[in-house]
Amino acid sequence: MMFNNKHFQWAQENYLRLYPQTLVDTYVKHKQVNGRRRKSYMPYAEIIIEINGRQKRVADLPHLHEFLPDGWKFQQDEEIYTAMNKIYKYYYDRAN
Repeated sequence: MMFNNKHFQWAQENYLRLYPQTLVDTYVKHKQVNGRRRKSYMPYAEIIIEINGRQKRVADLPHLHEFLPDGWKFQQDEEIYTAMNKIYKYYYDRAN
């Protein structure tokens, strides 16, 4: 799913903001460093929604659970940004 700038602009104008916040829990990610495969421990992230300055965890909002794949913790990859795009689209569609 491509990032939709129209949804993002609408959200900014209506004081809606989504952002990832890291958690204490970690997962192992392998990456190449100087030609060798190294293990690094990356923190999981969750999505925080801010509406008019009030912050909530998306995991605490039952009407948004359809956008969260099996649980509410995300690895720091494309999956979290895809979920954020879907949530922006949900609020945009609901208002228009």
